[in-house]
Amino acid sequence: MKKSCIVFLFAILLAALPVHSQNEKLISFIEAFSDSMLTTALQPGMLISITRGEKVIYEKAKGLANIETKEPMDLKMRFRIGSLTKTFTATVLLQLVDEKKLKLDESIERFFPDIPNAKSITVRMLGDMTSGLKNYSEGTDFNDMMLALPLKKWTPQELIDLSVRNGTYFEPGKGWHYSNTNTIMLGLIIEKLTGNTLANEIKVRIIDKLGMKETDFPAVPEISGFYPRGYDEDDNTWVYPLVDVTEKYDPSWAWAAGAIVSTLGDLKIYLKALTEGTLLSKETQEERLKWGLDKPGIKYGFGIFEVGTGYFGHNGSYPGFHNVSVHSPATNTTAIVFYNTQSNRSPDDFLKAFLPFIE
Repeated sequence: MKKSCIVFLFAILLAALPVHSQNEKLISFIEAFSDSMLTTALQPGMLISITRGEKVIYEKAKGLANIETKEPMDLKMRFRIGSLTKTFTATVLLQLVDEKKLKLDESIERFFPDIPNAKSITVRMLGDMTSGLKNYSEGTDFNDMMLALPLKKWTPQELIDLSVRNGTYFEPGKGWHYSNTNTIMLGLIIEKLTGNTLANEIKVRIIDKLGMKETDFPAVPEISGFYPRGYDEDDNTWVYPLVDVTEKYDPSWAWAAGAIVSTLGDLKIYLKALTEGTLLSKETQEERLKWGLDKPGIKYGFGIFEVGTGYFGHNGSYPGFHNVSVHSPATNTTAIVFYNTQSNRSPDDFLKAFLPFIE
C-alpha cells in the first residue's frame, strides 16, 4: 500500500475514533499509526515527541534501536539530524548579517567569483533555495562515487564543483529547487568571514550558548555515546531485512547541509530558540521568514520551513536516519518524529497527519 493511502486511511480513523478529548483522539491515532509502521511497514524503531512547554502531550520510544541485538529505542538516544543541520548553518550566517559582515541581498561574487551567474545570485537565494544551482547529491557522478568510496573525505569545494559541472536548474531567482549545494556555500561564506571552522562557529554561537550538551558536529562516521543503529533499503521497493549503514559514510559529504548529531532533549531547546528568533535580531528573523517557496502546506524561507499552520523547523534525512522537527511559537508546541531508517518510510507523512489534531 502506498504511503499516501496509509496516511489517508489513518486520517479517516482519527476522525472516527470514539474518544472524548482531542488529545485522547490524537494519542489514539499516534499509537495506531506507529504500531502499523512497526508491523505492516517493518519500520525498526522510532521516537515521537509532542510537548507544549514543559507539558508532555505524547512522548515515546517505540520499536528497535538494533535489529540484531533487539535493543529497544530510547528517548535519550543521539541521532544524525541530516538537513535539520541547515537551520544551524543558516542561523550562523544570519548572525553575521546582524553583525554587518555581509548583506542578504548582496551577490555571492566576492565569495565565489568562479561560479556561473555569481553576479546574479544573492546570499538570500542560497538560503531560500532560489539560486538555481544544481544539488550535487542528486547527480549520478556523486552517487557513483558514494557507492564506490563511501568513506571518502569530501571537501566543500569538491561538492560545489560537482554541482557546477551539472549545470543549473533555472536562472537565479526564477524558480525554487532544494539543493544541498546552497548550504555548503553558506558554510564556506561563514568560514571565510570568521576565519574559523563552521563546526566551531556553530558550537560557540548556538550549541554552547543554548546549553545543548548532547549535540555535536562530528567529522567521522562514528557516533559517540548512546545511539541507535541506522538502516537503509532500496528507495523504490520495500526491502527487508534492512542493511545497517550507521558508520558506512563519511559525513563530509553532507557537512554544512547535514552532519550534526543531536537528541530529542537538545532539539526541543534548539527549535524553540530557532523559531522564536532569540538567536537573531527581530529584523533578521523577519527576513528569514520571507518565503522563497510559498505553496499550500509548505513554505520555505532562509534555511527554515513552515508546515501546517504556524509550525516552523526542518526535516532531515541521512543514510540510516530520518527526522522532522518543528515548533509553533504561537502555542509553544514542539513536535519531533525520528525514524532509524532513510527510506520510503517518511516521518514527514506521520507529522503532517497528526499536526492538525493537536489541541
